[in-house]
Amino acid sequence: MKYFKKRMTVIITLLLTIPFVSLLTIDSPLETGGSVGAAKAQETYPRNETLYAFIDGGRRTVPDNFNPYTTGWISSAGHNQIAQEYLFYYNYENGTLMPWLAKGYSLSDDYKTLTIYLREGITWSDGVEFNASDVEFTYNMLLTPHTPPLSYEERVQDEIESVEAVDATTVVFHFKKPNPRAPYTDLFSVMIWGSVYLVPKHIWKDVDPTTYKNNPPVVTGPYNLSSYSENGDLYVWKRRDDWWGTKLFGIQPAPKYIVYVAYATEEATALELAANKLDVGGYITPGTFKALRETNPNITAWYPHEPYAWAEVCPLFFPINCAKYPWNNPKVRWAISYAINRTELNVVAQEGTAPPFGNLFSPYMEPRFLNAVAEKEKEYNPLEYNPAKTEQIFTELGWKKGDDGIWVTDNGTRVEFEVLTHSGWLFIRKYGEDLADQLRRVGIDATAKLLTGTAWSNAYSTGDYDGNAMWFCASVNEPYPTLVWFHSKWARPIGTVCPSNNVRWSNATYDEIIDQMASMSPKDPQYIELFKRAMDILYQEMPAIPTTHQPALIAYSNTYWTNWPSSENPYIQPYFQCATWLFVVLNVKSTYVPPVKPPTPPTPPPQPTVVEVIPSWVYALAAITVISIVVAIWALATRRR
Repeated sequence: MKYFKKRMTVIITLLLTIPFVSLLTIDSPLETGGSVGAAKAQETYPRNETLYAFIDGGRRTVPDNFNPYTTGWISSAGHNQIAQEYLFYYNYENGTLMPWLAKGYSLSDDYKTLTIYLREGITWSDGVEFNASDVEFTYNMLLTPHTPPLSYEERVQDEIESVEAVDATTVVFHFKKPNPRAPYTDLFSVMIWGSVYLVPKHIWKDVDPTTYKNNPPVVTGPYNLSSYSENGDLYVWKRRDDWWGTKLFGIQPAPKYIVYVAYATEEATALELAANKLDVGGYITPGTFKALRETNPNITAWYPHEPYAWAEVCPLFFPINCAKYPWNNPKVRWAISYAINRTELNVVAQEGTAPPFGNLFSPYMEPRFLNAVAEKEKEYNPLEYNPAKTEQIFTELGWKKGDDGIWVTDNGTRVEFEVLTHSGWLFIRKYGEDLADQLRRVGIDATAKLLTGTAWSNAYSTGDYDGNAMWFCASVNEPYPTLVWFHSKWARPIGTVCPSNNVRWSNATYDEIIDQMASMSPKDPQYIELFKRAMDILYQEMPAIPTTHQPALIAYSNTYWTNWPSSENPYIQPYFQCATWLFVVLNVKSTYVPPVKPPTPPTPPPQPTVVEVIPSWVYALAAITVISIVVAIWALATRRR
């Protein structure tokens, strides 16, 4: 009944509001956006040439920062998706690594040297040639220590010894130790979100990469920044007519403009989708999606039927800050796990589309890895919901409940817990709020700390949280990226940014296992056994708690654009916020059919003048008739006299 009432409320809201929404333009008045110049007030774009997309996570809090190596860059407002391009992209739907800026690679037999071969004929958006010197410069920039460290800097320094451009299209990387999976990591390929961001040497060699805003960005992709709003809720990208892909492959993206727009609520997003003012609506909840489809039948998702959503590579989880008391005790972390009802999380936050998920790995891993995970799940039963065990653990630790029903630790600390929660998505907000509700039921004074944008990411990366209601993106085809994320070499004191291991957990035995796996091919028979040993420690210590699947219910409108990825057309994953969305943009087609004017009838040739010739006898007869009448009239007149 609650679901029915909610659904009817959404439908009625949509029906009542659409007539008014349709009177507005989606483009609000824009103020100067900085280096790209002032946008025109109330500027509109031809609807049949413009694709409108949702800014994932809401408006950008630093709207003029286009530097991908610093905190707060605009990433999900188009830069990472349609402007920045990468060497390789991984396609989940067919399990292939797609060469792009690169045309191929070779890995030495000892796994210590990677050679990447670039395509010829690629140019930056300012017309300068893209070549191996740009790649060499980018990685050498990351091999140079900076304060604060650039994105990927610590990863690059941990794995790469040196890089050299052999010629204009060949780059050689030398690793510090064997790296058999190098091409399949985000140091070189887009595995999920993005990869190392290649930058133009002729510009970046003269700037400080820690402060440079890169505005406007010079890119290799098919779109250039055209304008953006001062408050970070609208970005306009215009198609490049000189894009290298058109010259090399003969392809050109159909949308002339792509406009990224931010909305504060899911309801506002749904209204724009219903009114055909938005083409890509981002992650939405099932109830809103169903109501939306009843209002606008052109709205689709991955599946045409329930569960509608595509299976995310990134499961939801609950990372715990292991550097804070009392969460630094693995028994306490297990007690929290016992307090979580994953079935309730599925129903309340995901409306039945996210069943409980007992591990932290990708469902797209090879079957042999998934089988190993299933074996350990059965052994440790990490999904067990048992509040009685929570109470038992706390009691055995010497904790007692106060008069207000909240636990107090053995050293007198009242047990309070902040659940860091990103408020940019309704389903994540509901997920975090329900986690806090469940912890309160077992006597923990828990609250959901709602943040968005840079504030949220800073809190997580610097350790300003107790637990975080979020998703875990690491592994794709094999487990190592998830495992190495927990390596203690990434842990930092609270207040310092962690490049990985945001839970700040450490275990020396675990580190040794991961170090062994690092230099080992995933095909090595010992690899699985080491994987199982690593999982034993993760389950025993529980630095991050598995919870549920994450459904990717991404709403697409087929009113103006079609050929979106789907279960019936799975040419690539449907991510709209990740770099692989470039290939969605290159595949979408316009539904616009120009009106056909009826042919103008040809002008008839000039007609000759027709002169009819009257026979002479007719003239004679007429003359006789006239004379006879005149004579008769004269005779009559004479008689009367």
